[in-house]
Amino acid sequence: MLPKDCREMASNKSEELRSLIYSKKKTIVGERQVRRRVAASVKNILQDQSQDAVNNCLHNQNSDTVSNTYLPTYSDNINSDISDDSSEHSTAADFTVITDIEDNIEVLPVASHTNNTASNLAKQLQRWAVDNKITHLALNNLLKILSPFHTDLCLDSRTLLNTPQQAKFRKLENGELIYFGFSKFLAEFVSGKFHIKDNIIEISFNIDGLPLFHSSSTCLWPILGLIKHNFVQKPFPITVFCGTSKPSPLHMFLDNFVSDLKVLLKDGFKYNNKTYSIKIHSFVCDAPARAFIKCIKTHTGYYACEKCTQCGEYFNGRVIMRSVSCPKRNDLQFQLHIDEDHHLGVSPLLDLSFGLVSCFPIDYMHAVCLGVMRKLLNTWTCGKLSVRLPAKSVSTISQYMVNIRKCIPFEFSRKSRSLSDLARWKATEFRLFLLYLGPIVLKNVLPISIYENFMLLHCGIIILCSKTHISLLGYEFAGELLNKFIKHCEIIYGKEFLVYNVHLLCHLSDDVAKYGPLDEFSSFPFENYLGQMKHLVRSYHKPLQQIYKRLMEMGNFDFNVSENKIDTSLEHNMGPTPCHGKYKQFQKLKYGNSSFSTYSHSEANCYFLKGNVVIRVYNILVEQDNSNIFLYGKQFSNYSSLYTYPFDSNLINISVVSLLSSDLNLYSISDISCKCILIPLNSGTAKWASLPLIHKII
Repeated sequence: MLPKDCREMASNKSEELRSLIYSKKKTIVGERQVRRRVAASVKNILQDQSQDAVNNCLHNQNSDTVSNTYLPTYSDNINSDISDDSSEHSTAADFTVITDIEDNIEVLPVASHTNNTASNLAKQLQRWAVDNKITHLALNNLLKILSPFHTDLCLDSRTLLNTPQQAKFRKLENGELIYFGFSKFLAEFVSGKFHIKDNIIEISFNIDGLPLFHSSSTCLWPILGLIKHNFVQKPFPITVFCGTSKPSPLHMFLDNFVSDLKVLLKDGFKYNNKTYSIKIHSFVCDAPARAFIKCIKTHTGYYACEKCTQCGEYFNGRVIMRSVSCPKRNDLQFQLHIDEDHHLGVSPLLDLSFGLVSCFPIDYMHAVCLGVMRKLLNTWTCGKLSVRLPAKSVSTISQYMVNIRKCIPFEFSRKSRSLSDLARWKATEFRLFLLYLGPIVLKNVLPISIYENFMLLHCGIIILCSKTHISLLGYEFAGELLNKFIKHCEIIYGKEFLVYNVHLLCHLSDDVAKYGPLDEFSSFPFENYLGQMKHLVRSYHKPLQQIYKRLMEMGNFDFNVSENKIDTSLEHNMGPTPCHGKYKQFQKLKYGNSSFSTYSHSEANCYFLKGNVVIRVYNILVEQDNSNIFLYGKQFSNYSSLYTYPFDSNLINISVVSLLSSDLNLYSISDISCKCILIPLNSGTAKWASLPLIHKII
């Protein structure tokens, strides 16, 4: 057995060998030539140094001389393992010196990297580069660093990411477009493990424009699709146009989309000897986009309303619509162009033979959140003096909203912020204010008449957003509240307030009757995807080509799937825990479509039980024996109404809670109804407003 110093000397020589090999520049791409040169280098180095390494070790330890017969025949090993074309491909990195602690020193080949290992590394690098938006230049530099250690790894980012070099772009008058089509995404969807009821696939479409750069007129006009399925959350691109203005001519922009969809509607989608029926669920667009693709008057026209035949009137520099009970339009009237004042031309979508009135619901993200709610806030902060709030009141509201940021659950991508940033608010912030924060932060600040008028809007929209509230109170009741809101707005704010978006409120309940809650036909998922698409552009040069290549690199039809499973994370041992039983402790839990958390930096840890009880959670526990999941927390014992107009808030489980119990109890995860937003009241008492998160009802 060789002494320790001898083994260390041999190991050092091995490291020196690898260092010399790795330092050689990889100037030849051919793998066979690389192996030959590596083999020759290894042979020469080891023949010169192997005998000296062993002799030095033995001399330092004053031990007996080791016969040369114990030295391995390096040249034989190297030539047979590296140069043989029929053997597994190896590199110099695959060899090291291993000392046999029993009777000799020998060199053994380490198992070479298999093709599967190289493939796995390439896939991980590909996913990392796509997820982190790594540029091709940066990825090329990384590949150059890794290539000496992984000779099977490609040297160019375009090869790694499978970047396409060519595509069929179609020229239009003011830009160009790329057409992706339906087939690839539909094939991936039906091949997945989804239950497709009655083999019917419903698709919702979105057409919208967005500017690409601040200092340029270049804009995108994508056509997106979204399969209406519980587990599908991400849209897919069908057509992407890039130009200096709206696509022109319209029929060329929609040509491929209409022709392919027409075939799918007629013949269905065939996959693995199975035919799936394709149906149009809806076209979800904002008002300008709807007018553009339907070839009708825009939202500033006298006959602009898509749902009724009302003729607007010009007042104080704008067109207003005062009536809420005009005759309704229908699909047949639109097809026959009965109202010539409403139409500007013939829409290419008429070839699809579907309802161009009924299948174009009102998008509440644009009409209500970005429309009515933003108009109200602008009126209160900088409107005419009769309805404008004093600066002190605006400051009070702003400070309140900043103070409650930590109470906003992470389900909201943006937290509440000051009214001084109102011009930069996004649609999700207006929704947060309308559905949850408004009734709390405006109370005792707005004049009673204005506050009660706002409550009509709040209650009407919150009913239409929840399937539970619709079944309890009815969409007709919500429609009555919104009509009342419109009539009161004329009295409070004047006729000039009754613009197009305010008028559309009287038609929302009809769309809910057809499609269900408002989030079933909102633009929120499409707008999220458009934002991601915009960030794919890295320079001004050929933005459409960049988008096409990035989408192909991403596997652009790799849609997000929300799996209905239980997942725990962030295990800890900080407590609290019950005295009995053994539990694992976690800070985060994903259960179905909801998430639970107990972060120390957040107070958004309250939940509504099925027994109409609100609890505050301090720990998430999983039994070690049977994996049952519990929430460990305290419950509130006192409940009262947050508001009583236009109805008692307790009807929709919105209440003021107080008297948090001192005892901690276990609550089964199956007893949770939904998550709550718990907002402290500015009343000087330990009271909170509790509002169920209606978008996350289990």
